[in-house]
Amino acid sequence: GFGGRGISIFKDAGDKLELTWDSNSELEMKVCEYFPWAHNSIQDEEFAPVNGGLYNSSDDDLQEVLRDMNDPAKDGCADAGDGKPGACPLNMTIDSRSPKDGPAPESMAAG
Repeated sequence: GFGGRGISIFKDAGDKLELTWDSNSELEMKVCEYFPWAHNSIQDEEFAPVNGGLYNSSDDDLQEVLRDMNDPAKDGCADAGDGKPGACPLNMTIDSRSPKDGPAPESMAAG
């Protein structure tokens, strides 16, 4: 089962589902612990570098988006985190939803 911020694991207990584990706030705590620079950041493909793997394997439309996101005169940053112009580093891209939503698990099915 999925909540707004966590994952719950249930097992079949015959006539009902029985909760066996719940992540509570563990996802958010681990993201902050291991990736503090990415907390509440926009983490979308358009922040990929020009001439990187995604760029080189994309069609013209996505390549244009990536060029714009890497251009400081458009949507990029003067310092991409390495002292050179490029896509803004994650710590400079605050997601408008994340401050109130936190990390959100994606869909998963097993069984």
